Amino acid sequence: MIDESTLRNALTIRNRRRVSNDSVLSFDGTSWELDQSYLAGQTVTVAHCFATPGEPPWVEHEGKRYPLRPLDAVKNSARKRAQRPDAHEDKPTRFVEFDPVMALWKPKTRCDILRR
Repeated sequence: MIDESTLRNALTIRNRRRVSNDSVLSFDGTSWELDQSYLAGQTVTVAHCFATPGEPPWVEHEGKRYPLRPLDAVKNSARKRAQRPDAHEDKPTRFVEFDPVMALWKPKTRCDILRR
């Protein structure tokens, strides 16, 4: 005999989707929104169980489960979004003067020629 949790797991499909910058993703022809705005821009796993067709899909990411709700475009457009914590990590701390074309055009010195 198969228990209910095994059946639910067998009837659950999982697909990878990228969350847009406004925390929206598309699944099965419907736009869904996610409250976790820090997942914007990331690829997540969206799951849906065929055993309970009325239940909305959910997001599984890094071992956690997050609920999805149908997109309310008006509320989503007015929603304040927190800046992602890693937004400033990639910015350089100082400017470095470097022109790659000029590095290639640098004239060869006599020492460079003799090293060959």
